[in-house]
Amino acid sequence: MFRAGDTVLHPGEGVCRVEDIRTEEFQKGQPRDYYLLRPLADGGMTVYLPVDQQRVCLRAVMTAEEARTLKEDAAARDSVWSDNDRERQERFAAILRAAQPIELMRMVLDIREEQAVRRQSGKKLRYTDEHALQDALRLLRQEIATVRKLDIGEVTL
Repeated sequence: MFRAGDTVLHPGEGVCRVEDIRTEEFQKGQPRDYYLLRPLADGGMTVYLPVDQQRVCLRAVMTAEEARTLKEDAAARDSVWSDNDRERQERFAAILRAAQPIELMRMVLDIREEQAVRRQSGKKLRYTDEHALQDALRLLRQEIATVRKLDIGEVTL
C-alpha cells in the first residue's frame, strides 16, 4: 500500500504523486478507500483510484540506478516483437497496461529496430506500432525525468 507523498506510476496517467488516501462512497453501496493521485504532467487533475482494485498496475517509480541501467538491462532481454500483427498488438497492450520499465524499454528497442528496417525499404512503421512506441516513450520519459530530476525534454532514449 502506498502512502500520501509517494511517487507512483499509473499506466494511463503517467507519474503521479499520492496526495491522500480517503474513504469515499462514489457508487451506491459500500464505502471504499481511494488513492487521490495528482499526475505530475497535469497538476490540476485528480485521479481517484480504489486502493483494492486489481485492473490498474499502480507501482512505485523506478530508482535512479534502475533508470541509469535501463537501456542495457532491456537490451539483454529477449525480444517481445511478433510478426503476427494481432499478437503483437495484444502483447504491446499488455506491456503498456503493466508499465514495467524494462518491458517498456524492450518494446521501444524492438519497435525502433523494425522502424529502421522499414525505413530502409521506403516504408513507414504501422500506425499501431507507432502509437505503442509513443505511449511507451511518454511513460518512460516521465518516469526517468522524475527520478533523475530532469526536465522531460532532457530525457533521451
